[in-house]
Amino acid sequence: TDPERLGITRFAGRAPAPRHLSFSEGLHFCLGSHLGRLETQLAVDTLLRRAPGLSLTGDGPVWRDTVAIHGLDTLPVRLRN
Repeated sequence: TDPERLGITRFAGRAPAPRHLSFSEGLHFCLGSHLGRLETQLAVDTLLRRAPGLSLTGDGPVWRDTVAIHGLDTLPVRLRN
């Protein structure tokens, strides 16, 4: 419901968790993937600039490294003022 609203907690607490959506690959590769990556880069840069107290927690990042996807699987952080 409400697909036009960004709700970062939209799926919080749901079991089972919804399946991950990606940019796919090959013939079905998403034409908007570059825009999605640019938007993500801008969002993360803005977050880091506005939240200087952000720090890693726990064991740090967990990387996903498959044939099609290389990137973070989880990145636990803490926000301090």
